[in-house]
Amino acid sequence: MGPDGNTSVAIVRTGGYSEYGFGGYIFQPDGDVTLPTEGQAKYVGTDNYGGLRDFDGRGGLEYVRGDIEIAIDFDDFNDGSGVRGNVTNRRIYDLDNEDITQQVLTAIGVGSTELPILLFEVSAGALDINGELAGITLSRDPRDGDEFEKGNYYAVLSGDQANTITGIIVVTGEDPRFQDVTFRETAGFFAVRE
Repeated sequence: MGPDGNTSVAIVRTGGYSEYGFGGYIFQPDGDVTLPTEGQAKYVGTDNYGGLRDFDGRGGLEYVRGDIEIAIDFDDFNDGSGVRGNVTNRRIYDLDNEDITQQVLTAIGVGSTELPILLFEVSAGALDINGELAGITLSRDPRDGDEFEKGNYYAVLSGDQANTITGIIVVTGEDPRFQDVTFRETAGFFAVRE
């Protein structure tokens, strides 16, 4: 349940297969949204990004947590290009809730101190008149600047003043700890307007 009580998120994945297993996700608003017609808004979700990582090439599950920040320029609404966002401070945990982020950072190398930042790609049509957002999410490999992860975000604004964003991010990438293993990170998030 979201912080305003108007939205909810659920994620199901299984790590019992050497390929991506069964699962899925859902998020939904409960009520209407009134979109502003002008101005800008910043939404923050400190430690409100969380989900699961499953794998293709090995079994198992891991947890992920992080912070999310989204900015919307409602003056740019007609162009659909007024949405940007990022996920920072991501941490990875094993099923015993042990923080294993350093294992991934060591495998990446080059003195990495945090996982690559997930960025929303700014593009036309990211926000529609129903308050739904969708677009591409990606991060860059600190070793060479190439793409490290790529996927999509899906979200919805809720509340009388569009006070909350609730959504899902799904990205995949090569796991630097293993050969021929791809991870899929599926995380839900809540971000509240400041």
